[in-house]
Amino acid sequence: MKALDLSSTRLALRRMLENGLITLENLDEPSPGFAKNMRVDLRTFPKGYRGVRFVNLLREDASQQISPEDF
Repeated sequence: MKALDLSSTRLALRRMLENGLITLENLDEPSPGFAKNMRVDLRTFPKGYRGVRFVNLLREDASQQISPEDF
């Protein structure tokens, strides 16, 4: 299983969901670790940080759309 392969990640999440380890609603909010990593020092990013966008991979539309904001 590749760590950054979205299809493998979705498959792992579906298996966790089917085995009762998580609920779909658990994935609607970012984890505390993700939220902590998004709090950046404004001296390092004076215009703000526009990094990774949080999404629930099991609710996300299968077709990924790229917008200018992604660059």
